[in-house]
Amino acid sequence: MSINKDKLYERVYATAFLGCISVLPMSDTIALRNILLVSMVLLILGGIIFSSNIRHHFALSSKLIPLPLVLWVVYLAVFPFWAPMSEIAWENLRGQWGESIVAWIAGLGAAVILSNTGLSLWKLGFASAFPILVHLLLAGVSYLGLFSADYYGHQNLSGLISEVISWTSGEFNPTGQYNPLDTGFLGIESQPGNIGYASSVAIGIFSILFLAAKRTGNLKEMIMAFGSIILCFLSILVVRTRGGLIFGLLMIGLATVFVNLSTKTISLRNPRSDFLGAVSSYKNLVVYLLVVIIGCMVYFGTKADPRWATMVDKVQAGFSIADPIASICEGLSHDEELAIRDRLNAKSPTYIEEVIGGVRGQDGGRIILMRAGMQLVLENPLGLDGSRQSYERLIRVKCSGMPELNFANSHNSWIDLSLALGWIGGALFFITLLYFIRYSLMVLGDEEYMPVIAILGLLAIFWLIRGLFDTLYREHYLQMQGLTISYLFMTIALKFSLKKSARTS
Repeated sequence: MSINKDKLYERVYATAFLGCISVLPMSDTIALRNILLVSMVLLILGGIIFSSNIRHHFALSSKLIPLPLVLWVVYLAVFPFWAPMSEIAWENLRGQWGESIVAWIAGLGAAVILSNTGLSLWKLGFASAFPILVHLLLAGVSYLGLFSADYYGHQNLSGLISEVISWTSGEFNPTGQYNPLDTGFLGIESQPGNIGYASSVAIGIFSILFLAAKRTGNLKEMIMAFGSIILCFLSILVVRTRGGLIFGLLMIGLATVFVNLSTKTISLRNPRSDFLGAVSSYKNLVVYLLVVIIGCMVYFGTKADPRWATMVDKVQAGFSIADPIASICEGLSHDEELAIRDRLNAKSPTYIEEVIGGVRGQDGGRIILMRAGMQLVLENPLGLDGSRQSYERLIRVKCSGMPELNFANSHNSWIDLSLALGWIGGALFFITLLYFIRYSLMVLGDEEYMPVIAILGLLAIFWLIRGLFDTLYREHYLQMQGLTISYLFMTIALKFSLKKSARTS
């Protein structure tokens, strides 16, 4: 390949990679993201065939793929052979698990193909924040009252397209001003989590970039990251996702820990290092301003959403249920409901009814689900069928029919994963994420690649912990994890390997 062709090849791959990251969290984008993933795999094959440089780097990178990831992929491939519901397990291997493997490959390929030019972490951050930008843009249009009543009945991508067509065809029939902060606004998403997960990832990336810019004294980059973080939190407030708010704050805290750890490591290795940079008063002002604005947004968000007020009592009520399986199958017994009412007798009747309702379908219900799911995990060490419906199928068998408290999943990724793939499958994926966290901590002292290393560890921790509170080891969420984590890891590992080879030579 000529130099121009190499650059064009890298640019095409980078475009497909960033485009895929942009649309992966979004609803109704299955066809587009699969086309982009397949395109990247085809580009990888083309590079291996036609470019000796890419072929050499792929040969090198193949030796750097971590053993836990290899074992995880192998397990996915062989699980259907002993799965209790083998036919469904094969279908899911061809579906969500196979697509996730393709995403891991595409991420590794991005690191190899872009190893010469690299990929800006800013571009990665903006691509991750693309769903946030779309959401805020639609919220602004909604606030101006430019959507018709039909759109609010079909808040999805096809509904938006129909709305745009009506604008251009003269059938414009706006509803008037609507404040999306009043009741929460999903935009084109089917659930708040799609915004919450994308926001958390973007906040993590921009937090690392903000702190790195502060250390090097780059005020312009500090302000860019500052604005990006604020927009992510604004989107969280608009969509009203409590998990997004909690984990957005957690990502800022973890980013601070990673940067401080790297600072100590670099300072110990090189006491005269000026990597911290000059900390002037106006740079500190940007930090204080960020803290104040986020604090105000968190305060406003918790006050505007009444679910925060009853959350603790709902969780306590969920833990107070003696037999979670029986409660799911038959509903709350009279004695259980009476015990909850007695414990809350000092509260208002409206508050008590809100807590009772939350045990049947919100925070308290999730606690009951978690406890019932753990029992099912202990009873099914081999898993079931590798599908996202594993919990639903097992609980119906347990209840001998449709359960009274009917949920599609356990709202806990580790439980759902273990029910789908068995104890070994859950353990292997846990070990895989743990490997990336450990690896990032081991190499965190590298001054040149600190931001990439910190983002790798941060995202691996996020996906590991976030899985405890919702079901996201499935479908496009698996692709989000595989594409980004594999790219970050291989970028670091390949750079270190090439450096070592150069020193040896």
